[in-house]
Amino acid sequence: MGSLFKASAPAPTPPAPPSTIRDEIGGVEQVPVTNADGSITYITRRLPLTAEQQAERDQLDAIMTESLGEIRKLSSADYAADEDTQRILSQWEQTQTKLLGKQATQRARTEEETLARRGLSDSTAANDVRRQRLLDQQDAEQNVSQMKDEMASQVRNEKLALQQNLYNLAAAATDSNAARAAQAAANAQSGALALNAQRQASILDYYKKPSAFETALGSSLGGSLGKVVTAGAIGGSGGLLGSLFLRG
Repeated sequence: MGSLFKASAPAPTPPAPPSTIRDEIGGVEQVPVTNADGSITYITRRLPLTAEQQAERDQLDAIMTESLGEIRKLSSADYAADEDTQRILSQWEQTQTKLLGKQATQRARTEEETLARRGLSDSTAANDVRRQRLLDQQDAEQNVSQMKDEMASQVRNEKLALQQNLYNLAAAATDSNAARAAQAAANAQSGALALNAQRQASILDYYKKPSAFETALGSSLGGSLGKVVTAGAIGGSGGLLGSLFLRG
C-alpha cells in the first residue's frame, strides 16, 4: 500500500531553446522571443548585411526604383515616345509618304492619258475617276499614319515588358551584375525596337497580296472605273465605258 503513495520523480528540465537559427543561404535568422506566459516564439528576420552586401542591395534597389519609374511612365495616359523612337518612325512615315506620292502621280498620269485617249477628259466618268483617286489617296495616307501608330504602340508594349522583367530580376537578384547588365540592355532597346517594328512593317508590305499601298490607292484604273460603274454613276453607258478603260 505504501508504494502506491510514493512520490514520483520530477520531470527532467527541457533543454534551453537555441538562441538563434541562422539560414545563411536564405539570408534570414530565427530568434526566440519569450511570451508573457513563458512560452517561446521564434521570429524570422533578415540577417544583417555586410558593407559589401549592403552596397549590392543599394544598387539593386536603385535599379528597381528606376524601372518602376519607367513602368509608370510607359503606363501613363499621356505617354510620349522617346526621341529615338520618334525619329525612326518619322523617317519611316516620310519614306512611305514619298512612295505614296510617286504612286499617286503615276496613277493620275495613267488615268488621265487613258481618259484623253478615249475623249472622256471632260466627262462625268472622268470626274468620278478623279474623285475616287483623291479618296484612295486620303485612305492611303490614313493607313500610313495608322501603321505608324501601331508600330509606336508595339514599341511601347515591348519596352514595358522589358522594364517589368528588369524590375522582377532586380527584386529577386542577389548579384547586382546581372541586373545592371539587363538594365543597360533595356536602356539601349528604344532604337532597336523601333527599327524592328519598321522592319516587320516592311516585310508585311512586301509579302502582303495585295500590298497595303495597292489596297489603299486602288488596284488600277479599271478598279476605279469598276467602282464607278457599280455605283451607277456612268449610267447606261457604264458597261461600255468600263470595257474601254479595261482594254487600255
